[in-house]
Amino acid sequence: AGGDRLLPHRFSIETPLPSGEQFGYRQRLRFQVDKTGSYGFYHPESQRIEPVSQCLLAKNELNHVLCQLHDSGSFKKLVSHCSGFELLFNPAAKDTVLLLHFHRKPRPGDCLHAEDLKNSTDGLAALLMQVDKYGLYDPLTQNFSPRQPIFSHMTAIAALKSKLNLSWEAGGFCQVNLEQNSRLINLVVAMAASGPHRTILDLFCGYGNFSLPLALLAEKVLGIDSQNAAIRSARQNVAQAGNRNCLFEKRPVPDAVRSLVAAGETFETIVLDPPRQGAPEVMSLLPKLEAQQIIYISCDPATLARDLVTLHGAGYQVSRLVPVDMFPQTHHLESVVLLKRA
Repeated sequence: AGGDRLLPHRFSIETPLPSGEQFGYRQRLRFQVDKTGSYGFYHPESQRIEPVSQCLLAKNELNHVLCQLHDSGSFKKLVSHCSGFELLFNPAAKDTVLLLHFHRKPRPGDCLHAEDLKNSTDGLAALLMQVDKYGLYDPLTQNFSPRQPIFSHMTAIAALKSKLNLSWEAGGFCQVNLEQNSRLINLVVAMAASGPHRTILDLFCGYGNFSLPLALLAEKVLGIDSQNAAIRSARQNVAQAGNRNCLFEKRPVPDAVRSLVAAGETFETIVLDPPRQGAPEVMSLLPKLEAQQIIYISCDPATLARDLVTLHGAGYQVSRLVPVDMFPQTHHLESVVLLKRA
């Protein structure tokens, strides 16, 4: 019934955009640790841990480090004080960072184990501890650090014959399939270019994954996100690219949209890439910004359908819907929807 109300005109879902890599594409792995120090992935809908010594979806560099951790006595000591840990691949340096989620403030013995683990593990560029209530700790220098290490990835914007180096902080959000993310960016740029796009609003902008490429196309781009790390990275990316037409604000997205509406601001194109729960708080406000087109990137079909019903009621019609296989070997799909104002 919802679909009938949403799509009263002729419409077809396009062929999914395939991933170039079916295995070995993930640049980030997160493992859970139980009270016994055993680590692995949770079984579906439970907190029962399945031990893992290799992940077929992960980059080879991550598996190379993971295999060595399995045999390390120092790692066993450290992981017994963790709720979980992450292996993070840096595309620019092609090496790996280990981020331990530590229960307590590190002690001298922990630092010695960390030094031994770092020195004995091939391919491990850095070892850091995210300590509850204290922040990020470097056990090799024995100092708390105000910032995470910076990762970066070169993205080609084919339609604009340009390249961008996009950076983010370790532990911050980025797509796990970077090669497919480049295809996703090109799709969003092509959709934006299909209609008026002098002024663009990018909601849930993260580190500027879409904002920076769109700034090559538009006269003005405003990106909004509530996360400190994301906005720090976005502003660094702007400075690195030398863009003067791309600004970022750190604010909760609903508050920011309400302020824009109250100030009488308008945008020709709106792009939003919300978390899995969607963006129900702002759906009724977006039409007041008078955008001629809206591009909605979603990782959950149910919340996407709910939000599109609201936009359809405000006079927007789906022009394109392209599934994107961001996570091969899983049932998850990204969806990119272009809506035009009728």
